[in-house]
Amino acid sequence: NIENSLNIGKAIRQLNPYAFIIYISNISTYKSEYLKILPFAILPKPIVKEQLFSILSIMLKLLKNADLSLLEIKTKDGIITIDRRLITFVEYENHYLLIHTKDGSTIKSSTIRTSFKIWMEPLLEYESFISPHKSYLVNMDYVQKITNNHTFVMQNQEIIPISNQSFSSIKTKYLKYIKNTYAINNVKKIANHSF
Repeated sequence: NIENSLNIGKAIRQLNPYAFIIYISNISTYKSEYLKILPFAILPKPIVKEQLFSILSIMLKLLKNADLSLLEIKTKDGIITIDRRLITFVEYENHYLLIHTKDGSTIKSSTIRTSFKIWMEPLLEYESFISPHKSYLVNMDYVQKITNNHTFVMQNQEIIPISNQSFSSIKTKYLKYIKNTYAINNVKKIANHSF
């Protein structure tokens, strides 16, 4: 049923904005609902083997070149896998991790055996992550602003403390990251443009 498949596609896209979704359908018209799903491909029935293999080959090449970096988190209910890009921030509290995600949910880890500092190291290799405080790890892509009260205000209005000792360096790193990642730099374009 087309409605069920569209609802499943929407649910997948909400859970993971980077998921590869392929529809195989006998409906020849493009559905406007596809715009909310953004499928990677829509293949007509009956499936042509070469066409399917070509699409899968393209997906594999993209996956090889992509830096998806899935993070495994041990919880009391088992292991949960999450794409690091969906993590907004992580709190460390009494040997537990509280991993806050883009969709507003929080994953609570089982007791971690290492220090939080050691646990953070792999994520700190990515430019978007920063540790503003000994008990926090923040994905700067979800920061709304940095304040002079030594805090980050997240997009969901959560307040993350920044340690007094490192405020200056954290602010510098944050502003540099935002400038390099999001700012539109018209100065270079104008300077390079010949009149």
